[in-house]
Amino acid sequence: MAEIKSFRMEWDMPENTEDDWKCLEKTYPKDLPTIGVVLIYLDEALSILKRAIRSIIDRTSKSLLKEIILVDDHSSNDDLKLDFDLFIKTIEDQNPGLIMTRVRHSEQLGLTTARISGWKAATADVVAIFDAHVEVHKLWAEPLLTQIKGDRTVIVSPVFDKVNYYDLEVVGYGTASHAFDWALWCMYERFMPEWYKLKDPSLPGNKPFILQDHGIDIGDVSERKELRKRLNCKPFKWYLDNVYPLLDPWDNILAYGGLKNLDANMCVDQGPVPGNTPIAYPCFYYGPQYTYFRETGELYIGGIKSHKYNANRCLTDDGAKDNVPGLNDCIESLQKRIGIYWDFTQGKEFKNKQTGRCLEIIKAKLVEFSDEMRRVFDRSLCGREAARELLRQGTHTTYDYAIDFRALTASWDWNQQTLFDAFFSGLCESVKDELVSHDLPNNLDSLIDVAGCTDAR
Repeated sequence: MAEIKSFRMEWDMPENTEDDWKCLEKTYPKDLPTIGVVLIYLDEALSILKRAIRSIIDRTSKSLLKEIILVDDHSSNDDLKLDFDLFIKTIEDQNPGLIMTRVRHSEQLGLTTARISGWKAATADVVAIFDAHVEVHKLWAEPLLTQIKGDRTVIVSPVFDKVNYYDLEVVGYGTASHAFDWALWCMYERFMPEWYKLKDPSLPGNKPFILQDHGIDIGDVSERKELRKRLNCKPFKWYLDNVYPLLDPWDNILAYGGLKNLDANMCVDQGPVPGNTPIAYPCFYYGPQYTYFRETGELYIGGIKSHKYNANRCLTDDGAKDNVPGLNDCIESLQKRIGIYWDFTQGKEFKNKQTGRCLEIIKAKLVEFSDEMRRVFDRSLCGREAARELLRQGTHTTYDYAIDFRALTASWDWNQQTLFDAFFSGLCESVKDELVSHDLPNNLDSLIDVAGCTDAR
């Protein structure tokens, strides 16, 4: 439908007249560099190609437009052969001072290689590389060339309005910059606040730009390192600090991956979404279990965002008696004085710096270890770690271990569930293996009786 409408419409379409008045009042130097326009296509509709070429010729100053380079990435459409050849011949006859260059690939090489082919064929001072389904407005080239004239090292890009593929109506796009995240996905970014304060959309804004495949073997970067040395390039940290400060450098991430409890053989998971309650879940090490731990103590569950303005979710301990950790907006939690910072030693516990409580998995449930166990021991130790030092079966029989356990805990204000967990945790591994092969009792007395039976075996 779009191609039929494109074919029937006038070649010289009325252009968009909704430009800001400050843009219309702009004046530009007379001695701007010349420009060559590269159009990349693969089986593009002939009518679309004709419209693109006509708009470039009719709406670009003849003193600036030196050439149009057409790069065909191995099209197979019949109307891009003789019919297109005749159209180009007509254009050349009508515009004797304009260079029309054709580049044809003998096989499909892809967008990046096609752009490089067009750039190599260009002879103008400046090269503009577009997809073939574009149309330009009057004075489109002057703002770009003015910036390059002022600094030949800049790479400039206009704001591209959208042309609907189904009816060819033009939809204006707001001013924004091309950007990327750490996964190198393309995205749009607002300009710096200073740009908006000027209230002049005719002024250029800085762009972080997108990293693209450059055809270099990433196994051998010696050529790129030599180029960096020859051009005296600044380090990437300078780029993050000065060009793209909105990107979180992640330079203080100490560890990432799955957060696994070795005793329970389960991982911390972000839990149901929407929701703010992390859970213990069998480890599968994908998105909901992606964990990042910062040097400053934040613990992110379920991923981390690439930009400083994004809201990350931190594992939190609000100190409540329900002992259930939360997964909440880091900044909001900090403002509410909820504990978001954790201490961690590899192979040991995660302890919240504010509450002193540790993460535990008890009966397949993620909790913060109860205050009543922590009160028995020094506050510098987490309950379960301290209990392990005192409440271990070791080389004793299960019967002797039970007697010592009863004597040691008799004066402690522990509930039955805490006593059950502590006794089971202190059993030697062979006894545990014996017990878990059957249904566990549901109280401490029964557990001691059943565990004692293993002494006779």
